[in-house]
Amino acid sequence: MLIEKNTNYAFKLKYIKEPCFDDVRNLSVKFMRELPRPLQNELYEKLNHGVDLLESEPMMETYLFAYGKMHQAKLDYAFNHLPEEFLSIPEINIIDYGCGQALGTMCYVDFLRENGYEQKIKAVSLIEPSEICLKRAALNISVFLPETEIITVNKVFDELGENDIYNDKKTPTLHILSNVLDVLDFDLEELAETINKRVFGFNQFVCVGPYFNFTDKDDRMENFCSYFDGTINYTDVFDKYELNDDKSWTCQLFIFSIGSVNSVNTQFEQYKLMAKHGNAKAQNYIGVCYYNGDGVPQDYEKAVEWVTKAAKQNDAAAQYNLGYCYYKGKGLSRDYDKAFYWYSKAANQDYADAQFRLGRCYFYGTGVPKDQTKAFYWYSKAAEQGSAEAQTDLGDCYYYGDGTPKDLKKAVYWYSKAADQGDADGQYSLGRCYENGEGITQDLEKASELYAKAKKQGLLGRFSF
Repeated sequence: MLIEKNTNYAFKLKYIKEPCFDDVRNLSVKFMRELPRPLQNELYEKLNHGVDLLESEPMMETYLFAYGKMHQAKLDYAFNHLPEEFLSIPEINIIDYGCGQALGTMCYVDFLRENGYEQKIKAVSLIEPSEICLKRAALNISVFLPETEIITVNKVFDELGENDIYNDKKTPTLHILSNVLDVLDFDLEELAETINKRVFGFNQFVCVGPYFNFTDKDDRMENFCSYFDGTINYTDVFDKYELNDDKSWTCQLFIFSIGSVNSVNTQFEQYKLMAKHGNAKAQNYIGVCYYNGDGVPQDYEKAVEWVTKAAKQNDAAAQYNLGYCYYKGKGLSRDYDKAFYWYSKAANQDYADAQFRLGRCYFYGTGVPKDQTKAFYWYSKAAEQGSAEAQTDLGDCYYYGDGTPKDLKKAVYWYSKAADQGDADGQYSLGRCYENGEGITQDLEKASELYAKAKKQGLLGRFSF
């Protein structure tokens, strides 16, 4: 996660008890009012009406000073028109697109508090191309919502992949698009298509932005909404002085939703119907729902029943999942030989998790005679596909010379790959290399930092789609 640390702003924010958006903006107001007027004007001119990326702290402060209250007014109006059905949901996730300094999310938190809603925010995903803004956004949310998971994505919209759109499949999601859809330098349809691929369950969209009085920019918000098969909850347009009698702010907004509060169960029933008709991916999906208790009571035996149907149709994810059930003894008797068999099936279809597990089987002799050379081979296959666990184990192979000649530099390379993904063993092993100067220049401070990260992490087995 990218986050701002050890700055004057960070220290000031830390000591504000239960901050609200106005507290954050007041820090910018104080900054600006201490500057001479010519410098204030110079900074304001550089904003280019708030369209350009903010690449410095003075520009971030100037933006909040100049446009913060306008954003707040538009967002407050929009949030006050959210369906009560959504506001009554106990727990949600938020995705804040082009979040800047996280104005949208901060204003939503204020809205909940001011109106007495007890809705919990489980995770906030912040998407922003400016790294300095993204770091500040993460800092702001960490103070506003200290118990909430924060995900940071430092990309422009056209670079987003479906994996950048956070959705845990069972928690309703609020999508905030504030003052971004009028920007012309990205493909609206491509963004909508990327989001659509990650729309599961109930999704609430809030889109707000300026109104340009019948220009092409005005059509972009409606066009964006048209790419979704949703229900429009509210829409409105405000010309100058209509949103606020004293301000020439303009505004247009669209609020729409996809699915329903009960759509997790509805989706389950739809997939179950497909599964009964022999769709392998749907069968695997149903099995995973039963395994995890997503939308249905947890039932390992039913999980095994459904993933077995899919595995026999050569679905790689299901083959891995069935192997995992045999390995763990979930829903059936533990059987390492059968675990190895199904891992092999999936691994030979290039399924990374199965390749990693197969490597472990060979390394430890689980369901197959020990063979470190074959373990090294399968770890390599999975590591190249991005499996953090495999990257750590591949680093171990190079570190100890298991199944391959010892090579400390390559060990460091793979430990680093795993550590960057938050793998605890990778962080610890890389820390050891830094501590002892093995394959890399000794750096005790870096070693200590990695050990601390590893201490907070855990390495868990996964049951995957």
